[in-house]
Amino acid sequence: MRIPLLILILFAGTVKSVQHPVSRSLAGPPIEIRLIGASTPAMESRIAEIQDRFPQLQRRRASHFEMLTDLDPTEAGRHTELLERTSLAVDRFCDLIGVAHGHGGDGRHLVLGFADRMDFLQFAAWSDDVHARWLAGYFAPAAGHLAYHHQSDSPYVRSQRRWIDHTRDRGNAVEDADLERLVDDDRRRRLNTFVAQETSSIVVHEAVHMLLHNRGIVPATTSTPIWFLEGLAGSFEPASAYGPFGPDHGVNGRTDEFRRHLSGNRQFGIEEMVTLDAVPKRSDQRNSFYATSAQFCGWLVRHRPDDVRRFIDVVKHGSGEDRLANFEAVFGPCAGIERIWLTDERARASHDTDR
Repeated sequence: MRIPLLILILFAGTVKSVQHPVSRSLAGPPIEIRLIGASTPAMESRIAEIQDRFPQLQRRRASHFEMLTDLDPTEAGRHTELLERTSLAVDRFCDLIGVAHGHGGDGRHLVLGFADRMDFLQFAAWSDDVHARWLAGYFAPAAGHLAYHHQSDSPYVRSQRRWIDHTRDRGNAVEDADLERLVDDDRRRRLNTFVAQETSSIVVHEAVHMLLHNRGIVPATTSTPIWFLEGLAGSFEPASAYGPFGPDHGVNGRTDEFRRHLSGNRQFGIEEMVTLDAVPKRSDQRNSFYATSAQFCGWLVRHRPDDVRRFIDVVKHGSGEDRLANFEAVFGPCAGIERIWLTDERARASHDTDR
């Protein structure tokens, strides 16, 4: 039976407007499953139930996470490290805005990382009654787990690898064949870099949702404005798969896209953004929304940390019905803060380009 309070919110973890190493990414987005309440079964019985259904999943334990995965040991180790780094980044965020970390009694968080996309989709349907073939990952507060599949098994990446493999016989002369091989090897390296980046973005984004929700800092419920919920998580996404990340850094995984929108004045206006009750449906607006909200939330955390803490209190304890009034009561008029913010962003973008 489908849970009546279940609300599916699109999250553009892999539909952000990035320039794919071959063309543009067509991989489907993760989603958020948001509902009020988050009762979970005992961790051990839940793990046993999942492994009984998916015996290929091996258990890995980290300081803050229990992970069930069939990724190869090296990749699984990278992901558990990435999850722990996300926990530390959330701690830094809490310190910066002046709220308690919220670790008390929350135990480890359950994460499922699938190598095979079909196994992931079968889990989503069996565990959470979620049926979406484009799905790449999600956080389910009611069930208390995060699940995703590695982007190397996304339909688009698989099709690109087949295309690269099938181009090896295009050269006739030896020098043409050698050149083609070099080009294809470069495409493959860039595709692998893209896969690592997209997978890291999904893991970090969803883990931030899980940590902020489970610690009681920013609940993943319908009372939390969508721009703030998704913007905060987006501000943590790494700009590179193996680099530092968190809103305390000036850039994130969506900064380049935001700057492309900014250069054409296609970014979301703050007033329009903060009054939305759902992610835009059109892909171009959705991409702009995620990039703008991520960049704006990162800027707020760095420049207005006390106000971010106050806004969290408003979100958790206020009515949430008048989104614009709630925002302006804390941050001031939209026009004023937008003017200051965009001036800073343009200056920073110019500085980064000149370096």
